[in-house]
Amino acid sequence: MSDEKTGAKQAAAYPLRMPPELRQDLQDCADAAGQSLNNEIVERLKKSVVPPKVPKGLQQIVEAATLGTGESLEEAAVRLVVQGIQSEPARKAAEARMAAERYRVVALQELLASTNAQLGELLRYLATVRGVDAERLADVVRHREAVIRQMGQLDLSALRAGVHP
Repeated sequence: MSDEKTGAKQAAAYPLRMPPELRQDLQDCADAAGQSLNNEIVERLKKSVVPPKVPKGLQQIVEAATLGTGESLEEAAVRLVVQGIQSEPARKAAEARMAAERYRVVALQELLASTNAQLGELLRYLATVRGVDAERLADVVRHREAVIRQMGQLDLSALRAGVHP
């Protein structure tokens, strides 16, 4: 009669025999989850009977991966996971190469900037010295212009954004 008043529908009781060790393990899991032993058993049974819901997009990816392979959805899913795991080292190696390239380009830029500054100081000094050979002065100017051109050719914007030139 109490079920009629509350409108609740109670499932039929089903006595279950199990080894005491298994019951204790399940009780420990139920206690850790903050639920009753009955709820723990029902949830575990549901998971074993009702297949987990796969998001539609993921299911479409796995189905597309099975086309023409003769694989089941489960086999294709496992294959895709394994391929993802195997691709991790390749991704890390590519990131390491990018970091090394960024470092090389930045170091080169610093070297060219330092050289440019030193050539500028040399030109300022030579401008104060009387009787400097005009040909040597022209050489310094040409070297400084070459350094400036090299600095202009370094494209650091792509490297800073993480894109390989």
